[in-house]
Amino acid sequence: MLKQTKVDVSKMAKRLGVGEIICRVLANRGINTYNDAVRFLNPKLNFLHDTTLMKDVSKSLEILAKAIANGDKIAVYGDYDVDGVASVTILIKSLKACGANVVYYMPHRQAEGYGLNKSAIETLKDQGVGLVLTCDNGISALQEIAHANGLDMEVIVLDHHEPGTEDCEELLPPAVAIVDPKQRGCEYPFKELCAAGISYKFAEALFKFMDKPFTAMRDELLAFAAIATICDIVELKCENRIIAKNGLSRVAGTSNLGLKALLEASNIADKQITAYHAGFILGPCINACGRLESSDTAVRLFLTEDEKEAQKLADEMILLNATRKGMTEAGTEQIVEIIEEKAYKEDKVIVVYDDGVHESIAGIIAGRVKDAYYKPTIVITGGEQCAKGSARSIDGYNVFEALNANKHLFERFGGHAMAAGLSINRENVDELRSRLNAGFDLTGDELLPKVYYEGQLEIGDITYDLAKELMLLQPFGKDNRAPIFCSRNQSVQELRVIEGKNTVIMTFIPEGGYRKVKAVSFGAIAELREMLHENLPEDEAAAIMAGEVRRTDLLFDLLYEVEIDEYNGNVSVQMRIKDFMVSAPLIP
Repeated sequence: MLKQTKVDVSKMAKRLGVGEIICRVLANRGINTYNDAVRFLNPKLNFLHDTTLMKDVSKSLEILAKAIANGDKIAVYGDYDVDGVASVTILIKSLKACGANVVYYMPHRQAEGYGLNKSAIETLKDQGVGLVLTCDNGISALQEIAHANGLDMEVIVLDHHEPGTEDCEELLPPAVAIVDPKQRGCEYPFKELCAAGISYKFAEALFKFMDKPFTAMRDELLAFAAIATICDIVELKCENRIIAKNGLSRVAGTSNLGLKALLEASNIADKQITAYHAGFILGPCINACGRLESSDTAVRLFLTEDEKEAQKLADEMILLNATRKGMTEAGTEQIVEIIEEKAYKEDKVIVVYDDGVHESIAGIIAGRVKDAYYKPTIVITGGEQCAKGSARSIDGYNVFEALNANKHLFERFGGHAMAAGLSINRENVDELRSRLNAGFDLTGDELLPKVYYEGQLEIGDITYDLAKELMLLQPFGKDNRAPIFCSRNQSVQELRVIEGKNTVIMTFIPEGGYRKVKAVSFGAIAELREMLHENLPEDEAAAIMAGEVRRTDLLFDLLYEVEIDEYNGNVSVQMRIKDFMVSAPLIP
């Protein structure tokens, strides 16, 4: 589907001094004023809002300063995912730099579950903690914080989740201070920061309040905030874009021994770190700790000042992630077998139970199944007290609302339109499947996966300069996807199939014939084989697939990203194909 804009991109390009193609992409993202475009293309740190505009920030700083001055023991209570780990790292380093007597607590995913729990609060009380600072949790911990108050403990909440409601009234915990832009009384202009983004800004405000220089620590903490911003899949606009763009540029040169060790163990220490590296290499290693063992491993890595310990912990995390990958592959195969065997693939909403799958990877598997069948998917596994499930949805189907309509079936559930988690008694799973399918109301085109492209290009438009200019739009992620373009009726100069790598390479020559443009498609050999056999004589199709012939008279329609390819020291422009189809044969 073509994105549409009424903006005069020619006029916009002249004003900004960039090409019309990048201006069309900006306009398609709703960035159509000069100031908005300048801020998007050059997101400076000084564009960040004043943190003290957040409700209760000033109050929290006063409470912390008093506790630091009195030598009171403070605990930072985190979460087991990347956002929680990064938040704890940022806050512990900041508080220690300001002279605080501070410890941290990371809940165990399987044994304790998400958020504050009464047992953990009692443990911290026994350790002499008088003030608890939550991060990436706490906004819904009404009973737990009341329990802490009963033990003469104070709690400051730093969170980014939606507060609960009852009869349209906001339910807030009895904390001494609540820092959460999504609470109704907060007038902070940007509501979509992740917990690490809030923690970074809170740390900066703490340094200023304590009259300590922040510059020396800024780059180190900003790198963690950026990694979490990417991994928590928050909207990459406004302050999130500023944090992600500036923070990612500081990852490679980090002074943090643990992060440096993880970069080296991941073989990306010499790379310019992008959202891909954060989201698909670093993030999974950090998450693997919380999924399979304890996120404490990741926090210890990022807090250590010992190079040998950093290397040891980083290697442990690499191995944990490798184990997680193997479990995910095996678990996905297992779940798909059940779906095929029990004909769940015919359902409108796939709900599948298997107690042999580790609950920590249910969400990853649900995402893979959703992509494979393009249907909302819930994967449910056996938990310690009851069954646990993770849901992943498709455009147009609000899985949270669907679960909420059946909330009587759950012990607990939470999430948003595209993803959710739940706890459910095993005997209710079949009823859940039945009710979700009965209530499913998407039809026709709503059930087709959609790709939105920015505009139509000729092969001659695809240049190194264009690819370089499009890099100004990075980092890519939620609400700022890598731009996809379309070219139709294209004649292929050369078509190569690399069976071992399941890769198709097409070469095009723009009008004028002075250069070649390469296009690469990963994982599309089966699709190409089917297209060739449908549109060519059998022997000709077989010759192309065997690599005996590299030329065809078929024309192709292509959807692709434009990128820079670096190989053996050579740099060139490349099309990364997202989808393709045969358009028509050449007319003699």
